[in-house]
Amino acid sequence: MDQNFENRMKQKLIKLKNEYQRTIEMGKKDFESMNTNDGVRDAVARGEALDQVDRSGLLEVQNKERLRRIQSALHKLEYGEYGMCETCGAELDEDRLEAAPESPFCFSCEKRRE
Repeated sequence: MDQNFENRMKQKLIKLKNEYQRTIEMGKKDFESMNTNDGVRDAVARGEALDQVDRSGLLEVQNKERLRRIQSALHKLEYGEYGMCETCGAELDEDRLEAAPESPFCFSCEKRRE
């Protein structure tokens, strides 16, 4: 993997990191406003509000996991370990990294994990 590619991936990862940090922060604010909404009176509306809280919580968990992977990829870039599969050690395909620059696994290992 050449230096230009690594620089491009670093810029992509930094942009993604900033986007996910903003998304998580906005989600926290939305979640707090849902939890403090005591105006929900009837059972159906209360159930719908609770469903929305559940969906928001799940989305937050998913966003935090993606942010963790992004931060890990940035750390690997810093230490010269970027683009290597965490399971088998194979070099990740550049097309895979273009599509998902935080990918910690090669395609084969990712499929086995599913």
